[in-house]
Amino acid sequence: MEDSQYNMLVYIIKLPFVFLFYFLYMFLTMFIPSKYISKIINIESIENHMNIYFKNSLFLKFIALIITIIIYFIFD
Repeated sequence: MEDSQYNMLVYIIKLPFVFLFYFLYMFLTMFIPSKYISKIINIESIENHMNIYFKNSLFLKFIALIITIIIYFIFD
Protein backbone atom coordinates (compact mmCIF):
# COMPACT_ATOMS: atom_id res chain seq x y z
CA MET A 1 0.00 0.00 0.00
CA GLU A 2 2.80 2.40 0.80
CA ASP A 3 4.37 1.77 -2.56
CA SER A 4 1.17 2.83 -4.28
CA GLN A 5 0.93 5.98 -2.15
CA TYR A 6 4.58 6.76 -2.83
CA ASN A 7 4.05 6.37 -6.59
CA MET A 8 0.98 8.61 -6.42
CA LEU A 9 3.00 11.27 -4.60
CA VAL A 10 5.79 11.06 -7.18
CA TYR A 11 3.26 11.37 -10.02
CA ILE A 12 1.69 14.43 -8.37
CA ILE A 13 5.09 16.07 -7.98
CA LYS A 14 6.05 15.30 -11.59
CA LEU A 15 2.70 16.44 -13.03
CA PRO A 16 3.46 20.16 -13.57
CA PHE A 17 6.84 19.42 -15.12
CA VAL A 18 5.52 16.77 -17.50
CA PHE A 19 2.60 19.02 -18.44
CA LEU A 20 4.92 21.97 -19.12
CA PHE A 21 7.31 19.84 -21.19
CA TYR A 22 4.37 18.60 -23.24
CA PHE A 23 3.12 22.19 -23.68
CA LEU A 24 6.64 23.30 -24.64
CA TYR A 25 6.87 20.48 -27.17
CA MET A 26 3.54 21.44 -28.75
CA PHE A 27 4.54 25.10 -28.87
CA LEU A 28 7.95 24.43 -30.40
CA THR A 29 6.56 22.13 -33.09
CA MET A 30 4.67 25.10 -34.50
CA PHE A 31 7.99 26.69 -35.48
CA ILE A 32 10.55 23.85 -35.66
CA PRO A 33 9.99 20.44 -37.31
CA SER A 34 9.21 17.77 -34.75
CA LYS A 35 12.03 15.48 -35.89
CA TYR A 36 14.55 18.01 -34.54
CA ILE A 37 12.68 18.59 -31.30
CA SER A 38 12.27 14.87 -30.66
CA LYS A 39 16.08 14.63 -30.47
CA ILE A 40 15.99 17.02 -27.50
CA ILE A 41 12.68 16.12 -25.82
CA ASN A 42 11.73 12.45 -25.48
CA ILE A 43 8.06 12.73 -26.46
CA GLU A 44 7.31 9.01 -25.99
CA SER A 45 8.03 9.10 -22.27
CA ILE A 46 6.08 12.33 -21.89
CA GLU A 47 3.09 10.80 -23.69
CA ASN A 48 3.29 7.72 -21.44
CA HIS A 49 3.12 9.97 -18.38
CA MET A 50 0.29 11.99 -19.91
CA ASN A 51 -1.68 8.76 -20.45
CA ILE A 52 -1.31 7.97 -16.74
CA TYR A 53 -2.56 11.44 -15.86
CA PHE A 54 -5.53 11.38 -18.24
CA LYS A 55 -6.78 8.02 -16.93
CA ASN A 56 -7.06 9.21 -13.32
CA SER A 57 -9.67 11.81 -12.35
CA LEU A 58 -7.49 13.19 -9.55
CA PHE A 59 -4.77 14.09 -12.03
CA LEU A 60 -7.34 15.63 -14.38
CA LYS A 61 -8.33 17.97 -11.56
CA PHE A 62 -4.68 18.95 -11.08
CA ILE A 63 -4.30 19.57 -14.83
CA ALA A 64 -7.43 21.75 -14.76
CA LEU A 65 -5.94 23.66 -11.82
CA ILE A 66 -2.66 24.23 -13.68
CA ILE A 67 -4.52 25.46 -16.78
CA THR A 68 -6.68 27.75 -14.64
CA ILE A 69 -3.61 29.25 -12.94
CA ILE A 70 -1.88 29.80 -16.30
CA ILE A 71 -4.97 31.50 -17.74
CA TYR A 72 -5.37 33.62 -14.61
CA PHE A 73 -1.81 34.93 -14.83
CA ILE A 74 -2.04 35.55 -18.58
CA PHE A 75 -5.23 37.62 -18.35
CA ASP A 76 -4.51 39.37 -15.07
